[in-house]
Amino acid sequence: ELNVGDIISFSVKWRSTPISHRIVDISEDQDGTYYVTQGDNTNKPDRPKIRRNQITKLMVGVIW
Repeated sequence: ELNVGDIISFSVKWRSTPISHRIVDISEDQDGTYYVTQGDNTNKPDRPKIRRNQITKLMVGVIW
């Protein structure tokens, strides 16, 4: 289960490498659940709705 605050990696059509951003909102539309993401160093959420099938990884811990 994904939650607001989780950091995920996801794929988008226009980029060959995955993007890693934080989930800032979870919502639903006619196509089902989608995730709104935002980079920690940006002021605005990302524009595309991220679907579960685009998500490749979930960060579960950080080693310092």
